[in-house]
Amino acid sequence: MLKLKLLKYFFELKKVEKYNEEKIKEIQLEKFRNIFEYAKRNSNFYEKLYKVHGVYDLGIKDFSDIEKIPLIYKKDLRNAGLDLIATNLNGRNIHTTSGSTGVPVKIAFSPYEDFTAHIRVLHILLKAGYKITDKIYMVTRYEQDDRFDIENKLSLLQVFQSKLKLFQRKIISIYTEPKIIVDTLIKEKPKVLWSTPSIMQIIVNELKKRQISLRIPLLLYTSETVFSDQEKDFREFLGDKIVNIYGCMESPTLCYDINLSGRMTTFPNSNLFEFKKLENNKLESYDSPIITNLINYSFPVIRYEVGDVVDNSFRDVSRKSFNIGKVYGRQDDIIRIAGDRYLAHHHAHEMFMTIDGCEQWKIIQKNSDITLYLYTNDLESFSKSKERAQHVWNKRYPDVKINIERMDFIEINEKSGKFKNIEVIK
Repeated sequence: MLKLKLLKYFFELKKVEKYNEEKIKEIQLEKFRNIFEYAKRNSNFYEKLYKVHGVYDLGIKDFSDIEKIPLIYKKDLRNAGLDLIATNLNGRNIHTTSGSTGVPVKIAFSPYEDFTAHIRVLHILLKAGYKITDKIYMVTRYEQDDRFDIENKLSLLQVFQSKLKLFQRKIISIYTEPKIIVDTLIKEKPKVLWSTPSIMQIIVNELKKRQISLRIPLLLYTSETVFSDQEKDFREFLGDKIVNIYGCMESPTLCYDINLSGRMTTFPNSNLFEFKKLENNKLESYDSPIITNLINYSFPVIRYEVGDVVDNSFRDVSRKSFNIGKVYGRQDDIIRIAGDRYLAHHHAHEMFMTIDGCEQWKIIQKNSDITLYLYTNDLESFSKSKERAQHVWNKRYPDVKINIERMDFIEINEKSGKFKNIEVIK
């Protein structure tokens, strides 16, 4: 049943691209109405929220009615917690946000709701020229023999991979030395390379040192903002065809940009984008995105202000429901810790995201000193978290000293509205 639903969803993505603006808005309005009605009746959080704001009995007839529904923010998800927001936790997959706007939040998905994000990625790859016979090389926090949840759950996918040699992928751990990563890429000549911009930058640094370039046909970037100076490096040393995917854990794989055109294509049957002017910001061409996940009924995310920034230059193009401007999200620094080794967000997130008692973490490099700050509820929790964090650090970087201190509050950058987990202070 699961594989049939996902297959149907895949073909739905292809079909919706042919719809006109009127048809798209009709679909979005119906989907919004359905999830609004479901959430208010099955989520304690939304039932209370909508009754307090007098919209519990609101009928959603057009988009102006949607604007009457209150916005929600990260703090609302954090304060309410998983139990109050979720409508069903039985058999659900639980994921945690990265905490780019403060303390991380847990989100629940059914397997179908979760795996639709993979289907959207496949759709993007195919549009960018990927063939299912191509092997994808992923430089990621997972280890070589790890299997993804979707691979374990879908027996048909296992058959494709093992018997037919389709949808092949190889994992290269982000803790592999850059020179070994580059050696592997030179030897294997991958058709697709997949990672975050900061990890790609580390690979580029090694290529620059050797004064060599790779011509990889397709590069896939996730999780972070791509800066203009990085784009120049990526095109020169890795390859010209770059696909950038934007999303958040609250609504994964929201939109994509092929070749970094500055225009991102959304999935209007899966999420609804709205925008509002940035507060305390004089830049007229940038807005704050508001999203509604039209798929996740297990943990509804309705009219949620993400905390990112989007260029609104493409707002007036035709087929508005498909196109938005470039999105600016996570923008962490990269730390050079010793020799040719680096520390990016992808490394640190893997190490510290699951430490019990730790609500958030931050790494600061000042001169040659590296300090890890842990945000905990009390001193006792800090003591336990510190011990665990030191153990994890020693496992990954046994020869590198790190100071560990307690963080009393989470400082959000006023201009960006973001919390940088990794920062280099010069």
